[in-house]
Amino acid sequence: MDKWEYLTAPISWDKDKKNWVTTTIDKTVILGFSNILNHYGEQGWELVNLVGAAWNSASFQGAYSSIDTYRAVFKRRK
Repeated sequence: MDKWEYLTAPISWDKDKKNWVTTTIDKTVILGFSNILNHYGEQGWELVNLVGAAWNSASFQGAYSSIDTYRAVFKRRK
């Protein structure tokens, strides 16, 4: 039977850089959603889920909400 290891990574919207960003365990900052996914993919990680983790709400003629942070869940064989 296959054994798996899992990794979760926050991916947040950086208002100043106007881009998605994450910081890896070794403190490397990666900009851009595709760059983030490619970084982990090159290490053998497969994205298995992406969920909203934090929302930014504002009011403009009704309710408005956007996701500021996602939680990416990756897996790879041990």
